[in-house]
Amino acid sequence: MAKKIVIDPVTRIEGHLKVEVEVENGVVVDAHCIGTMFRGLEQIVIGKDPRDVPYVTERACGVCAGVHGWASCMAVEQAHGATVPEMGRIIRNLMMGALWLHDHVLHFYHLAALDYIDPTAVLKYAGNVPGLVAVKEKIKALADAGDLHPILPSYAPDDFSVRDPELVTQLVYNYLQALEIQAKGRKMSAIFAGKQPHHSSMIPGGVTFYPTLGQVEQFRHILKEVIAFR
Repeated sequence: MAKKIVIDPVTRIEGHLKVEVEVENGVVVDAHCIGTMFRGLEQIVIGKDPRDVPYVTERACGVCAGVHGWASCMAVEQAHGATVPEMGRIIRNLMMGALWLHDHVLHFYHLAALDYIDPTAVLKYAGNVPGLVAVKEKIKALADAGDLHPILPSYAPDDFSVRDPELVTQLVYNYLQALEIQAKGRKMSAIFAGKQPHHSSMIPGGVTFYPTLGQVEQFRHILKEVIAFR
């Protein structure tokens, strides 16, 4: 007989999620991810001009706004049988790809990673890597001042927590570096989107502008910096 495992709510995401997994003999045989929060975006846009829908829906969130706007554009295009020009498709993909980079860095480091480590292990770091030593000194100064937000408060470390001082210090170092990297993802998208969050250049049928060579090169330059992040 299958055993059902329910995780509700799944935390550290933008929204409410429930996961149900059925396991037989240690093997997952069925799984369901269920969104449990009704936002009512479809109800909000009833009666509005279809051209305004992307701008309304993407304001449901300041983190994942782009996908709401994109989905709304595609819905209007499907309803009208419209085809997006090739250049519009490419620009959209670049905009959303940049937000994809931003979202993954943001979620892994800033929304979730600290839940899986024992931040106090940084104080036990005994190496001599300059960047990591600087992190240890920074954390120690904050601890002495009684101000470790947002590292604390956190879940109490358990048997599954990462406690190795070198690894934890590296992760906290990456956490701090990732603050700048996720911002670069936003900046990349804004080159083509006009601004972030809540872009202004994606509309039903395509996009509203043609990028210059300088804008393309600026996008590539920032992308190389993001790729170099480890």
